[in-house]
Amino acid sequence: MQGFLDRISGVADEVRSLARRSSSSTGEIASLVTDTRQRITQLSQVL
Repeated sequence: MQGFLDRISGVADEVRSLARRSSSSTGEIASLVTDTRQRITQLSQVL
């Protein structure tokens, strides 16, 4: 039974790790989209 619980615990740790990475990636993507929009706006004003 302990081996099973250890595996469940390991899976839960991995899920938490993936959730943190996903959250971080989402923030990075949002920042890239914002930067891109600002650059497009600036470029459209120049043209």
